[in-house]
Amino acid sequence: MTEDEAQYLLSVDDLDEIEDHYDELLFEFKHFLLSGKTLPSLIDSRVKRLRKQEEAMTILGYQRVAAEVSDEWGQFEDHSFSALFSMYQNQLGSIKVGIQRANSIAEVVGWSEKLLKCTANFAKAWLNDASLDASGVLLSNTLDPMRLYEEIREAEKMGIRSITDLIKGAENEVLLQESKRLSLWLQKEWNERNI
Repeated sequence: MTEDEAQYLLSVDDLDEIEDHYDELLFEFKHFLLSGKTLPSLIDSRVKRLRKQEEAMTILGYQRVAAEVSDEWGQFEDHSFSALFSMYQNQLGSIKVGIQRANSIAEVVGWSEKLLKCTANFAKAWLNDASLDASGVLLSNTLDPMRLYEEIREAEKMGIRSITDLIKGAENEVLLQESKRLSLWLQKEWNERNI
């Protein structure tokens, strides 16, 4: 990318305008991530656009130092639904704090990757290949966390404590739909991204 192309892409004249533009992009991406949209294809598309604009800013002489984002994330073992939910929500909370505190595009991109990996690990724990009839399941239709928590509590009262119990035929339509959604998310979004 040439300096003229960079200036055309950003439509700015000086470093102050570039810094303002950078902050706007950063705010928009943080807001997007915090809104709960964890579809890798959407996030990857935004990251690609952000990196292109960041490249243009660098060519025009603007750089922001980025802190390192740890590449570690928790694994979700074959635990009860309530334990999985608790672990996921704790990790999600930490990731959201990291996103909010991020001061550069590179940091937010690192946190977005961590968000996707955390969601993938959570989805793997809910993997339901046994009855993956995806009719009526929307990947982007995430269940409200409080509703999911209430359904988990109700299911555990009925003896449904894990994905194994759910697959064996125990009836809880909401958890079954969430299991299908997460399994489909893993198959369609995450696995295709990592081929």
